[in-house]
Parts: sequence; C-alpha cells; structure tokens
Amino acid sequence: MTSTDPKDEIRKFDEKNRTLREELAGKQSKRKLGKKKEAKKVGAWEEEQVKELEKLHTQEKEQQEDFKKRQKQDRKDYEEFRKKKDAELKKITDEKEDREKKRKEHLQYLKEMSNKNRWKILTDKKDRDAEELKEKTKGDAERESKRVYLQADSDERKAKHDTEKTSRKERGRADIYEKEHSGKIRIDARDKQQKLVVKERMESDKLDGKIRRETARAESYQNPEQKRRELQKVEATERTERQKLRKKYIKLEQEIEVESSKGIQAAKREAKKIVSKASVEERRESLRLTAKKRTTKIQADKDAIQKKKDADQSEQDTLLTRLDVPSDEEEDSKKV
Repeated sequence: MTSTDPKDEIRKFDEKNRTLREELAGKQSKRKLGKKKEAKKVGAWEEEQVKELEKLHTQEKEQQEDFKKRQKQDRKDYEEFRKKKDAELKKITDEKEDREKKRKEHLQYLKEMSNKNRWKILTDKKDRDAEELKEKTKGDAERESKRVYLQADSDERKAKHDTEKTSRKERGRADIYEKEHSGKIRIDARDKQQKLVVKERMESDKLDGKIRRETARAESYQNPEQKRRELQKVEATERTERQKLRKKYIKLEQEIEVESSKGIQAAKREAKKIVSKASVEERRESLRLTAKKRTTKIQADKDAIQKKKDADQSEQDTLLTRLDVPSDEEEDSKKV
C-alpha cells in the first residue's frame, strides 16, 4: 500500500483553492467590465436624447417663424384686398357724385322740358340709384365674405399651431418621464447588484472559514488513509457548497435584472400612453378646427348669397313701385 505525503496533499489543496479564487476573481472582473460598458451605453443614449430634444426645439422655432411669416403675408394680402375694394368703392362713389352733379346741372335745363321728359328723367334716376345700391350691396357682401374667409384661415392656423405646441410639450414630458424612471430603476438595480456582491463575498468568506476548520480537523487524523478520505470529503463539500452559493446569487442577480426590465418596460408603456393621448388630442382638435373653419366659410357664403338676393329683390321692388309717367290730362288737372 502506497503512503500519501500530508504536505503534498496540503500543497495540492492550496493550489486548487488558489485556482478557484482566481477563477472567481476573473468572473467578477468581467462583470465589472460589463457594467462599465452598460453605463457607457446609457450615457450615449442620454446624450442622444438631449440632441433629439435640441432638434425638436430647433424645429419648433422654425415652425414659429414660418407661422409668423404666413400671418404677415395674410395681413398683407388682406390690406391689398381692402385697398383695391376701397379704391373701387371710391371710384363708384366719385362716379355717383359726378352723375349727381351733372344731373343737378341738367335739371335746370329740364325744367323747360315737357312733363313726360321730367318724369322720365326722375324715373331713370330712381332706376340708376336702385342699380347702384344693388351693386354696392353685392360688393359689400363679397368683401365681407372674403374677410371672413381670411379670418377663418388665420384662426385655424393659429389654433392648430397652439395645439401642435401643446402636443410637442406632452411628447417631451413623456421622454423625460421615461428617462427619469428608467434611470432610477437602473440605479436601484445597480445598488441591489452591489449589495448582492457584498453578501456573496461575506458568505464566501464564511465558507472559507468553515473549509479551513474542516481541513484542519481532517489534517489532525494520524491515519493517512483516514486523513485522505476526510480531506476528499472536505474538498467535495467545498465544491458543492460553492456551486450552491454561486447558483443562489446567479438566481438573485437574474431576479433583479427581470424586475428592472419590467420596471423599465412599464415606464416605456406609460410614456407611450402619454404620447398616444397627446396625438389623439391633437388629431381630434385638428379635425374640430377644420370643421369649424368649413362651417364658418359655408355660413359666410350663405350670408353673401342672401345679401345678393336681397339686393336683387330690393331693385325689383323699386322698379315695380316707380311712378308711371302721367298723361297730359292728368298734368292739366293737377294745375287746375
């Protein structure tokens, strides 16, 4: 029977423990390196979000400037429209005044004309006045309709711009919400992971003490064969206990990762709800504003059409109620 050197057995045991410790140290180093890479990815993602917010701010500023330009152009178009219509009205008024002046000058001459000619002139004047009133009323209706159209377009653009601005704010709030909550969850997860590392190290140290005591007890046996068997038992016990310890903390680490992932997904879902709600509100408000503008324009068209009809009817009433030219007998009877 071959005898076993106790010193050689102890040396082999120490060599094996050192190898295990080096493997554990290597695994811990890899985990730390992985956490650093993850932190770097998170930092890059946060920088990307900041750039995206800056891009949105620039787009909003450009849209505001474009809106101001459109408003300025609308006002300019309306002013040009008003100037043109005012010039047309002035021309009509001037022509009317000129006709009135000529009519008065001519009346003096017409006094010497016959009764039929005088009544004809008066009737023609009444017809012209009725026609001029009709044209003026229709022109006013056209101008009012155009003004309502321009105002409806301007009101819609302003309201939609305000709605889009509100929607962008809500999307920004959703991004901030997701980033803050996800960041907090990741920080909590890292804290828990670090605590697990500490607890595992403490339990590993405790196991080291236990193995040292059991090794010392095995070494105390005088019988070499018994000592060998006891040392093998200690080695097997250590291997089993360390595997159980590692599995335990791997499971705990995985639970933390799952919990963290669930929290981050919940934050993303909540942010998505905020964005979705803002988009729905924006679409609903946009449709309402478009419908309101359409209704306003339709009503403006109806009002203009009704005013034109009223102008035509007023002219017809004037023509129907004008006095007939009196006969010579009627004129002579009036003189008597």
